[in-house]
Amino acid sequence: MDDRQTAPRSGRSSISIAFLFYIITLCAILVAALQRISVNEAVTGWVVAAVLAVGIGVGLLIGLLFGVVRVKGPSGALVGCCAGAVVGAIAGPISLIGSDQFYSVLALTLFGCWILIALMLLATRLGDS
Repeated sequence: MDDRQTAPRSGRSSISIAFLFYIITLCAILVAALQRISVNEAVTGWVVAAVLAVGIGVGLLIGLLFGVVRVKGPSGALVGCCAGAVVGAIAGPISLIGSDQFYSVLALTLFGCWILIALMLLATRLGDS
């Protein structure tokens, strides 16, 4: 017989509803920021696809290098590649935003991030009580 005791499962999901709200809010912020790309007529679908591919490629490379150097293992490389691909997929198209739209996108993303932080703090406070 094993001397270790197992903790009873609480029946709660490992992903909370608050986490899903965070992801939805973050996606809304990114979509609102990326809508500014459609204002520029010089940006076609091929340009967006090329920048997206380059962003993912560079993100994969940087994530792979960081994962291998920092974690030193195949799991670190895999996590680094995934994180790098996501960051590159977001950063690539954002680089197409013109300088005339920069301040409006900056204000939009800063305000949206503060909303996200407020939601996280509120969920933490409600979860503690």
